[in-house]
Amino acid sequence: MAIKLTDLLIETIFKEASNDDAILDTLIPNPATGKNIKVRSALSRADHPAYNTAKEFIAGKMGDEAAAQATQQAQQEMPAEEPTEEPTEEPVPVEANTQSDLMSQGFDEKSTEIMMDIKDSSTEIDADLEKMSSIDPGTWKELSPERQKEMNDNYTTKIGEKRDNLRSQIDTYTENGLEAPPELIDEYNVYDQAVEEREVAGMTDTEKEEYYQEKGETAIAKKYQQGLDMIDIDQDLAAQADVFDAEETARGI
Repeated sequence: MAIKLTDLLIETIFKEASNDDAILDTLIPNPATGKNIKVRSALSRADHPAYNTAKEFIAGKMGDEAAAQATQQAQQEMPAEEPTEEPTEEPVPVEANTQSDLMSQGFDEKSTEIMMDIKDSSTEIDADLEKMSSIDPGTWKELSPERQKEMNDNYTTKIGEKRDNLRSQIDTYTENGLEAPPELIDEYNVYDQAVEEREVAGMTDTEKEEYYQEKGETAIAKKYQQGLDMIDIDQDLAAQADVFDAEETARGI
């Protein structure tokens, strides 16, 4: 019988200790960070922001005497300090960065607002193009020819909108007496060429003639310009020919 009483006493003591641990491991809010911490962490030092809250909490759960003992024990254990959160800098919105960048280039407030609107539209167009181009190839093959043509036409139209948007950005620079960034002009040229290639694809010579006439230039003028481009290329090659000696050139090297 004595053994059983001893076992019962040990079990009781163990349960009390377990209950105390459970109370000390209860999470309470740290008013300094807004995050939850364990009661024992708050009791580790008297100047802790949550110290008083933790003392009131355990007093209601354990009683004054047990609470005092738990507080003393927590301070003796001295758990590792909770990492102090460094105040994080609020990220500057992308829009604010863009506005600052435009104004540093010489845009006034009104022109900056206009350019911001154009750039916002450009971002929306980019998102639409990304969505259109992300269709699964397997799904594309299963679509009817009519639907494929419709989607292809929509994509061509959206590329045209992007080209026009870039043109508007360049014009806004020009209207404000500023020089458009080279990368903006390069991007415009890429989209302009892409639009033209998609629009003339599959056209007959007559249709191409009409297409270029609508753009304010004839197909003949287009071909003439292409011929000039080829001449320029030939001249560039000729100018570089002197880097080869005559014997190597004769062998075709």
